[in-house]
Amino acid sequence: MQNPEKKAAVFPSRGIGDAILMMIACHHLKKAGYDVTLYHPTLEELKNWFESGSKKQKFAKWPSLEDLPSSVQEYDLVIVQNDNSPRMKMLYSSIPRNKLSIFYPSYVQGKHFPLDPNDSVFVSDKSMAENIAIAVASLLGNKEVSKDNGLYAPHQLTYRKEKNRVVIHPLSNEVEKNWPVEKYEKLGQALQKKGFVPVFVCNENELPILHRLSQNYPVEAFPNLEALASFIYESGYMIGNDSLIGHLASNLAIPTLIIANDSKRMKLWRPGFLLGEVITPYDWIPNFKFLRIRSVYWKHCISVSRVYKAFINLTKIF
Repeated sequence: MQNPEKKAAVFPSRGIGDAILMMIACHHLKKAGYDVTLYHPTLEELKNWFESGSKKQKFAKWPSLEDLPSSVQEYDLVIVQNDNSPRMKMLYSSIPRNKLSIFYPSYVQGKHFPLDPNDSVFVSDKSMAENIAIAVASLLGNKEVSKDNGLYAPHQLTYRKEKNRVVIHPLSNEVEKNWPVEKYEKLGQALQKKGFVPVFVCNENELPILHRLSQNYPVEAFPNLEALASFIYESGYMIGNDSLIGHLASNLAIPTLIIANDSKRMKLWRPGFLLGEVITPYDWIPNFKFLRIRSVYWKHCISVSRVYKAFINLTKIF
């Protein structure tokens, strides 16, 4: 009689970028023989892109906190990306410790739960993608470390079909992390003069914010992740803030240029599949305890010309 198939659950943080990254763990668990379910509110919209192979990737919405303990009892292994949320605390109290593995992007003794041999604390100068690949390889006892998360574009799409098309995503859920839209607009003008086709993208709720740009640029709003991923996959490049689109583009092997506020943080959170460029304020700009010029005024510290030059350099590589 064959042994029953082991079951595993993976709980990323709320961000779609986090879910894409934690699919690295799902993919390698499946390769190790697990029946894997990823719990996330949105990533199921890309399920057709994770359907390759004999073991289909399963997706489920987050259970309520009340239903969470009973929902995870069937699993032999649960991997959680720590986000200090009530959900994280409920999972910790509901799952036997030998069946729980916590991935910590950062760890503070006394603030977080005591570490277990199944847990992983990420190294801050490696990307999230690399850290997750190392963590799941260690957990499974694999010698090979791979960032592959099983994402494959449908065959009817053509990779970088519109090579001069530049996807620009000037928004994110965290306004303080967004380089000004006005600067993206000026960047678009420079790209047009160079023969590129900048296209501003957003979700349907964000469309009113970018409406005025539609007089000079194409502005595309996508109803779901699959439509967005299809558009990115057939584009040449992607420029934007630290957000899900950077991770998705990198995962699709589209060259990325990310504009962000903190060089130290971006060593961990940069798109880590296909490595592109990251622009942050220069480290020599003062950022002392009582003089946080770099942190407070970072948007003024990154010029359009600097971003444009970095993009042109990127096009020479890809």
